[in-house]
Amino acid sequence: MDGNDQPPPQHPYLTAFTPRIVEVQQVHDTYAEVTHHDFAQGWRARMGTSDPLAPGDQAVMIEADQEPVLIARISSQRPTLQLATGHQASVAEDGQSLELRSPEGKLLLSYQATGTGGMLTIAADTLQVTAQQGDLNLAAAGNLVLQGQAVAIRTGNSRLPALEATAQEVAIHTPLLTTKSERSQAVTGEATVSAQRMRAKCNDLRIESQRLESVTEQFVQRARNLYQWVDEVSQQQVGTLRFLVQDTMMLQAKRILKRAEREYRVRADSIHLG
Repeated sequence: MDGNDQPPPQHPYLTAFTPRIVEVQQVHDTYAEVTHHDFAQGWRARMGTSDPLAPGDQAVMIEADQEPVLIARISSQRPTLQLATGHQASVAEDGQSLELRSPEGKLLLSYQATGTGGMLTIAADTLQVTAQQGDLNLAAAGNLVLQGQAVAIRTGNSRLPALEATAQEVAIHTPLLTTKSERSQAVTGEATVSAQRMRAKCNDLRIESQRLESVTEQFVQRARNLYQWVDEVSQQQVGTLRFLVQDTMMLQAKRILKRAEREYRVRADSIHLG
């Protein structure tokens, strides 16, 4: 070895045949910062084990290729909080999430950080969130998504939900339903409206349809002016037809045909022909 060659770094307390037990301080993607009670200085040890590590864990470290390598985790020192009810909150085995477990050890809730956000998973059969003396507000800068077999909203002390949504139906139960918007659009394959009484008020109403049919016991129309355009045929089939005109009645056509099977009467103070 000439004067320019540097000897490789040595770890006199480590060999491939003399493993040491170290304590994990910080965990990174490919290495962990560890310490040993016999040495004041810590080290960066390469991950050589599939066991998830977390700060506070004890692991076995050896030297391989002249660098410290962690080969196994032997104990976990993750902090645990225990409630008076016996429920426990702790870091998960993979070190990636927080868990809340029942006294029997059943997972109830877990929180996992995902990048700049997080994911909260409810593993319990039932979860109830109650604001006993105030309001409960849910707010999101992005989208707010509710998903389930059914979503129900109840108001007051009513057991009947004011709104209930399933994959097949959305139902609203309320004494008064009010909607206000600058523009509204509804697109559906088939619609049915059933009401004891219905009123509609608008400045401009336009209906476009291939076929329009109305069936009623009594049909009443009131208008200041009524205009009708029929390109082909306008036909009425009635039992009795009566026109009541206050001023003038005009009938204009290229040809006029009138036929009465029994009797045709015309009464006027004066009749002009020609």
